[in-house]
Amino acid sequence: MDEPTTGLHFADVHRLIQVFQRLRDAGNTLIVIEHNLDVIKASDYIVDLGPEGGEAGGRVIAQGTPEEVASVPESHTGRYLAEVLKKEGLRAPGPGTEVSCLRQGMERIKRFFCALRRLAVRVGASAVLRRVAPFALLLLLCAEPVFSETPARFDRDPNWTAGQAALRDGFYELARQKFEAFVDKAFFKNSKAQGTLFAAQALFAQGRYEETIDLLEKRRSWASRDDIEGGFVFWTARAEFELGDYSLVTQTLYRFEREYRDDDNVTQVARLRTHALMRLGDRDGALRNLASFQERYPDSPEAPDNLLDWAGLLLEDSRLTEAERLLSQIVEQYPDRDAAQSARLWLGRLLVDRGEMAKAEEMLNPVARAKADKSEPDTRSEAWLALATIAVAQTNYPAALDAYERGEKAAEDIDLKLEHRIARARLLARTGSADTAISLLESAVASAPTNPIAGEAQLALADIMLDQSLYAEALDAYQGYLAAFTDPDGLSRARMGRGWALWNLKRYAEAATIFEQAAALLTNAATREEAMVKAADSYFANGQYKLAADAFGRALAEFPASALTPQMLLQLAESRARNREYGEAEGSLKDLRTRFPADPLAIRAAMRLASLREEQGEWTGAVALYDQLLTNQLTESTRAEALLRSGLASFRGGEFQVALDRFEATLKDFPDSPVAEEAFYQRGRALYLLGQTKRGLQVAQQFLDRYPASLAIPEVRFWIAEQQFNAGLFAAAQSNFTAMGRAYPMSEWADDALYWAGRSAVAQEDYRGALSLFNELTRLYTNSPLVPDARFAQGDALTSLGEYSGALLAFDDIVRRYPTHPLADRARGRQGDCQFMLGAERPERYQEAISSYRSLLDSPTASPALILQAQYKIGRSYERLGRSAEAFRYYLDTVYGWLNARAQGQFVEPVWFVRAAFDAAALKESEQQWDEAIRVYERVIEAALPAGADAEKRIQKIKNDRASMLSEDPAGKATR
Repeated sequence: MDEPTTGLHFADVHRLIQVFQRLRDAGNTLIVIEHNLDVIKASDYIVDLGPEGGEAGGRVIAQGTPEEVASVPESHTGRYLAEVLKKEGLRAPGPGTEVSCLRQGMERIKRFFCALRRLAVRVGASAVLRRVAPFALLLLLCAEPVFSETPARFDRDPNWTAGQAALRDGFYELARQKFEAFVDKAFFKNSKAQGTLFAAQALFAQGRYEETIDLLEKRRSWASRDDIEGGFVFWTARAEFELGDYSLVTQTLYRFEREYRDDDNVTQVARLRTHALMRLGDRDGALRNLASFQERYPDSPEAPDNLLDWAGLLLEDSRLTEAERLLSQIVEQYPDRDAAQSARLWLGRLLVDRGEMAKAEEMLNPVARAKADKSEPDTRSEAWLALATIAVAQTNYPAALDAYERGEKAAEDIDLKLEHRIARARLLARTGSADTAISLLESAVASAPTNPIAGEAQLALADIMLDQSLYAEALDAYQGYLAAFTDPDGLSRARMGRGWALWNLKRYAEAATIFEQAAALLTNAATREEAMVKAADSYFANGQYKLAADAFGRALAEFPASALTPQMLLQLAESRARNREYGEAEGSLKDLRTRFPADPLAIRAAMRLASLREEQGEWTGAVALYDQLLTNQLTESTRAEALLRSGLASFRGGEFQVALDRFEATLKDFPDSPVAEEAFYQRGRALYLLGQTKRGLQVAQQFLDRYPASLAIPEVRFWIAEQQFNAGLFAAAQSNFTAMGRAYPMSEWADDALYWAGRSAVAQEDYRGALSLFNELTRLYTNSPLVPDARFAQGDALTSLGEYSGALLAFDDIVRRYPTHPLADRARGRQGDCQFMLGAERPERYQEAISSYRSLLDSPTASPALILQAQYKIGRSYERLGRSAEAFRYYLDTVYGWLNARAQGQFVEPVWFVRAAFDAAALKESEQQWDEAIRVYERVIEAALPAGADAEKRIQKIKNDRASMLSEDPAGKATR
């Protein structure tokens, strides 16, 4: 380069010098023509031409290091340089300066120049040649770079120089092609070997390891017995290492250490062999190799890295004291090397693990805050990660967030960048900035969608969504991971997370399936147990009690010593109880009490045993178990609950006085217990059933005043209104039912309250008020089981108002929407009734009524009473249509049907029998078929019903009428 500092600011000159030094440290040779003293003093080797410029110059006045040139009095450059060096103090030669590429190249050029001068003198060359020779040297220095690692003759080959440049610039395929072209043109074996070695390095850099080995093996003979042969062996071993042939690597390198002890790669060989042993799992062999390296090559440039590897292996074996000693040695002996920064990082982590946070910060801060040109960026980034861990432990979250952000900016490795971002996002979510955290992670996933650590970002994103109760979004995020990534651990975590999301969305059947799938993949015992238990919980929540019991059973079998065993036994018992397997449920509860008598769940098991007796209607047995439990040492809350439940069991068993005594004992002994409310209310019910109606209602009213915020208020108010209804106090009942339903619209009693308020209005013949209340119920509680009852009551109310068309719509709605409801058959009959009533104005309605009644006859669920009623009403409809024959037949079907039912021992109200018989007989009378009429009336008499007296009177009237008609007949003939 020719005077590159021309026009530069002094600050830019210093930057330029730094660039020169990095190029030199990378193994390059730089030749610069320059007058700037800052550049000159930083040079490894100086050639000073003079003594003056132009015609007065051209001779080499001084050459050597800056200090050597400064000591030459004849050199103008030296005099100025001496002043600068004096101010700054003579510098120490930099590392490796003695063997720098430039120094070696200059020595060769000096020898060439001296030989040229001697040749010129010996052959009598002119003075002109002697004057020109120094200029020839200068031109040589400026035009030809010197490569110490290759023979000088290679430098003139364009393929060689292009290959070297492409190799340095990372254009590896181009480099390979150029070196192959060089090999093709080369004549000597040594030259071909040199080209082959660099072509192999280009293949290696492309990851084409098998081709690297093949190339070196095929051309090995070119390097035989040459200094370069060791390079062939070394690069072969490196390729074998990358292919995972670690045993082969150790064999190859063992041969290398015996045959090529003086090769430049010997230290790298020793380290590669160590790494191969580590990959083979021969940790002892690797440790011996590491120790041997330190002993044989203590001054090697790789020594600090060797110590670092040694310490890392010791850390993996938890030999912390030995590892710490080696790390401290690196920091002390090699403070300016990259290995020292890594050693400080590891020492800081060890201090963090020991809880020595202040010392850890002191160790890590210099690493994290080191200048970019003094430390590896990823090392700085990892130091920030460790400092963030310290800040989190100290709950200094702002400092932790700052450390994560700095670490992400410092990192070059994308995985490390994402690790910082994920950690920062998790902390942001934890500190209330979930939206920011989600945004960060979404950008992280989008920035590197195919990177494996992007999967960790995706899982973190899903986890945060789950923690923030964004269950649907979390479900999609976990599914996104399952669709894009294959890491087994990640897949298990994603399935677990997906299971939890489904669980929180109450999609229990799907959750159970996902938890089962996760359990099948998990190898960690604790997480697998969690998955199995949650699968069982999901089956239980979905009402699949048999599957839940089986799942709990599998978990108990696989983890018999689990801390969750008592809980699982309790859940197993509950699953069996819900499946009505009471014996098995009791067995599980007794097992829990026997195996874990001191566990708090043992008391819950005893309580559940007693409640199982209640579920089976064994009230006396339940009371006995509760009483037995009360003899144990119980917590106050458990004792109160047991006493209350024993009272409830007595109440359900009809022992109202015993129940009352226990409710009052609960209130007396545990007035502040959560169960005191229920005891107070149940006391009122017990008094009511003991005949103390007024006092019972007073207690209920007192409950409302004493516990105005109780969750039982709606039930108590409903009960008060219910008793008023039963006592015939319909106005008060309607008022209380209505007020309760509207005051507690979310209560489980609200729809019942509106229904009975409507019934109370009907009882007062306030049909319009009743319709309003029934409409309110059907509008607000569309899924209530009382909707069919309300619609039926609406129909009856409309019928009472004579609004048959509206009533018909209500009954039709029940038949269509609730065809299997118990009221459906009655609604079919009511349809017919409304159509019959509308037939007075439109006779075709009678035919519609007949169809409705016949649908009732076809119903397999219709009761005998409804069938008799339908048969009678079909007959009545035919009679209105003037079809007396059909009417008579259906009347008789009703009569004979009732008689047949009674003969079979069935009790059916006789009302339709009586009405059908009298209407049938009346038809025959109207047709003057007296004998048939009499026979029908005789059926009524034979039935021994109160209506038999009327039947006898009708028969007598027929006989009397017939006698009168006979006496009036002039022919004296009998008539029918």
